[in-house]
Amino acid sequence: KPFDASRGWFQSSNLQWGLQSLGSDFDYVRVLLRQFYYQPAGPFVFASGVRWGWLHGISGVPPITIFDRFFDAGGSQTVRGYAEDSLSAVEFAGFPVGGTKLLILNQEVRFPLFSRWLQGAAFIDAGNTFKPEDPLKLDQLAVGAGFGIRIMTPFAPIRIDVGYPLD
Repeated sequence: KPFDASRGWFQSSNLQWGLQSLGSDFDYVRVLLRQFYYQPAGPFVFASGVRWGWLHGISGVPPITIFDRFFDAGGSQTVRGYAEDSLSAVEFAGFPVGGTKLLILNQEVRFPLFSRWLQGAAFIDAGNTFKPEDPLKLDQLAVGAGFGIRIMTPFAPIRIDVGYPLD
């Protein structure tokens, strides 16, 4: 199943380098590293994930458009149990815009339910965004936990999760 990993590693690295001399609004470096590991154990699959991001301004005055380079956390793809993009270190005009640093940790166990077309899952996620001057601190991660159902289609699973914030 190409869209339902059940064993092995997935690693993704993204490096962006904005230069005013090449048309960027200001000089910056943005890094996003993602690492996922899937380990089968009998009928169970343990899925683990780590994401780390860092945005650093090099020179120039950051324009308001820099907010689209910020990292977001919270929601179905990052920290379940929290509203989409709600874990924001920076606000602008009362709206959450993310942060210049990111740390997300995910752990999920998947298991078969009544047929080969239906799976269950239990998960715990932790993550947050951080301001430029703030260090990444594990005790500042928002933690969410919950359970879900996976309906296995021939193309990709359909995922339904219910998450709860633990802080």
